[in-house]
Amino acid sequence: MKIITRYLVTEYIKYFLLCLFVFIILYSSLDVAKDVDYILAQDVSFPVALQYFLYLVPINVNEIFPFIVLIALLVSIGGMSRRNELLVLLTNGVSRMSIFKPLLIILIFLYFFNVFMGEMLVPILHERVDYIWNVLVRGDATYRITDQKDIWLKGSGEYFYNIEMYEPREQVMHQVVVSRLSEDHSLLLERIDAESGIFIEDKEWRFINGSHWLFSEEGELKVAEIFNEKVIPLEEKLEIFLDIGKEPEFMNFIELRSYVKAMQMRETETSDFYIFELHRKLSQPLAVFILCLAAFPLVLMTNKHGYMFTLSIGIVYSVIYFALMLGLQYIAEIPFVPPVFGAWFPNILFLVIGIVSFKKVYI
Repeated sequence: MKIITRYLVTEYIKYFLLCLFVFIILYSSLDVAKDVDYILAQDVSFPVALQYFLYLVPINVNEIFPFIVLIALLVSIGGMSRRNELLVLLTNGVSRMSIFKPLLIILIFLYFFNVFMGEMLVPILHERVDYIWNVLVRGDATYRITDQKDIWLKGSGEYFYNIEMYEPREQVMHQVVVSRLSEDHSLLLERIDAESGIFIEDKEWRFINGSHWLFSEEGELKVAEIFNEKVIPLEEKLEIFLDIGKEPEFMNFIELRSYVKAMQMRETETSDFYIFELHRKLSQPLAVFILCLAAFPLVLMTNKHGYMFTLSIGIVYSVIYFALMLGLQYIAEIPFVPPVFGAWFPNILFLVIGIVSFKKVYI
């Protein structure tokens, strides 16, 4: 590794870790100030309270990770520009791209780290934080984040379900009634009543203590069976579709995509909120690149505009980006505004800003 490259990488990593530490302390302080009075009033033990606040740290970092990456760029490389170090490099034949390449490699690593947090770590921590808050802090003994109750829904084809409770983790239905109607909904073709139904694989469910009724297209009874246990095929991805009401932050991208597809397969009106969140899981980590792309030309011109001006513009970029993402989340629920547009518009806007800025610097 060249001396210049090693110096650029060292400077950036040093300030990135510093910014990360500062934001963790800041956000943790805000979380403690917001919740500590209620936690103390509920007489929660110190280990439980500590666990709750520690679990919130990666969740908060994941939300503002692109902002941390951008501020670290402005402080580290902007500081080098303020000290005329970049000017020395440029006047001695080091190209702007040679300065940007080591940073690009770091950004690629940080992008994958952000994706890892968002997909593998944050959904699990959201569930644990939710459990600690509702059960161990609020004392709601009946609360279980995995249970969905009193479900009425239409499946694919002409299937209809009435389920008293569904447990997604165990994939078990309780007190279930399954009805399959004719295409014009005038005749009942099949009905299953059971104490419980357990998902096995593919389309197969094992029903316990129930009855199974089959009717012909003319409405005549063909089969009437009382059973203790019976395996009956239903429909594809029913186990995913039944997981109703699970918030997007509790799911990774693959789980959320499967959930959206399951709703679309059943010709159910898919919530624009879920589609927006699905695309946001792709678009937000890319902000690691896009915000830095938009701000890097400003860093190179720090001597011209001033260090504080460059830093301020970078902060304004971040505020505008996250404000757009938050605002478009609600706007995307308006029928004539596509949720995909809302999830990707901030990235497109700042990508254009970055390309225009780069052209001005290089031309």
